[in-house]
Amino acid sequence: MRFLKTMAFVAALAQGSASGQSVPVDNKSGASVQAPVDNPVQIQAPGAGERELRTLHSDLARLMSKNDAQGLGVHLSDDWTFTSANGNVLAKAEFLASIKSGELKFESLTFADTKVRFYESTAVVSASSTVKAVFKGVDVHDPQRSTDIFVRDDHGRWKCVLTHVTRVAKK
Repeated sequence: MRFLKTMAFVAALAQGSASGQSVPVDNKSGASVQAPVDNPVQIQAPGAGERELRTLHSDLARLMSKNDAQGLGVHLSDDWTFTSANGNVLAKAEFLASIKSGELKFESLTFADTKVRFYESTAVVSASSTVKAVFKGVDVHDPQRSTDIFVRDDHGRWKCVLTHVTRVAKK
C-alpha cells in the first residue's frame, strides 16, 4: 500500500511539473528552485540527506557488484519492484533469488551523473549507469539510465521501493 501511495505522489509531482506551471521557492541554501503551483512540496536543501542517499546508492551498486543478495535485501522495501531495460518486472524475492541462484550475476555496476531530489519523506535518485552482468546466460553490458525511489521507513531509514532502468540508445 505504501508503494502505491508513493507512486501516486510521484505521479502527481510529475504531472504538476509537466504542466509547466511552477513558482520559485527559496530553500535553506538560498538557492532558488522551482516547485509546481498545483502540487507544492517542501524542497529539502542539499546536505546530510543528499549525502546519505548518494552513499546508499553507491552502497547498492557495491552490493550488486558483489552479488550480495542478503546485503541488498536490507536496503529494499518488502514491496520493492525492479523493472529492467527489457520491461521485465521482478519483485524483491524474485530478484534476490535470481542473484542467490547465480541466474543473475553482476560483474560490475557503476553510477555517474547522479541527481537526488527530495519530496517530503520520499527521494528520487536518477543516474546514468553502466552494468556488466549475465542474466539467464545472456550478457548484459549496456549504458543505462536508472531511477530509484526511496521512502523513509518507520525507523527513519531510507528503503528503496522501486528501481527502473532504461537502456540508452546507441548512437
